[in-house]
Amino acid sequence: MKFLFYSLSQTNILSMFKNTFFLFFLLFAQMAAAQSEYFEGFILYEYQYYDLDGKDITEMMGPLHGREQHYYINAGNYKAFDENGNLIQLYNSRDNSYYFNRAGKLFQLDAGQTYSDPPKFSKISKRKKIAGYTCKGIESQNDSETPSVYFVSDKLKIHTAAFLEHNLGNWNDFLRVSQGSIFLEYIGYKADHYIVMTAKQIKPMKLPDSEFELEKYL
Repeated sequence: MKFLFYSLSQTNILSMFKNTFFLFFLLFAQMAAAQSEYFEGFILYEYQYYDLDGKDITEMMGPLHGREQHYYINAGNYKAFDENGNLIQLYNSRDNSYYFNRAGKLFQLDAGQTYSDPPKFSKISKRKKIAGYTCKGIESQNDSETPSVYFVSDKLKIHTAAFLEHNLGNWNDFLRVSQGSIFLEYIGYKADHYIVMTAKQIKPMKLPDSEFELEKYL
C-alpha cells in the first residue's frame, strides 16, 4: 500500500505539473497572439487618377501629385514617402505632432487640434477584395466635399491607444469606426477629379520608434 500510495502521489504531482505547464503555455500563447494581432510594418499604395467621367488621367496627374505612397506604421507613429523617396508625412505620438512636406519644406501641425469641417465616418455595405484581404467600406463625409470611401480589413488592425489624441483629419474617429483597421483602399473626390489609392504590397515588420524621429529627415 505504501508503494501504491507513493506511485499515485507521484502521478498526481506529474499531472499537476503538466496541467500547470499547459496553463502557462496557454497564457503565453494568448499573450503572444494578442500582441501579434496588431499590424506593424510597410504598405505600398499606388495612385490612380480619374476625371469625373471616369477617364483614367494618371499619366497626366501622376507626375504632378505622385504615383505611390510608401507607408510605414508602428504602435504609435507613422511616416510615408513618395516613389522618389521624398518624405510626404510623419506623425510622432510622443508629442502628438504631424509633419507634412510642401515644395521641399516641412510644416508642423498640432494633431491634437480639431480643424474646421472635420470628416465624419460611418460604415457602409460595400465590400471588395484588396491585396488578398476581404474589405468592408467606410464612408467619409463633410459639408464641403463628395463622400470619400475607405476599404478596411479586420485582418489588419493597429494598436489604437497611442492615436487617441490624433484629432487631425479625425484619424482617431476613423480608427474608432474601423475598430482599429487601417485602410487598404481610399477613393477621394476633388472638384474636377478623383483619386484611387490602393494597397499593392503589405509587409509586416518591426519598426523601432527611432525610425519616426523628425531629425532623421532634416
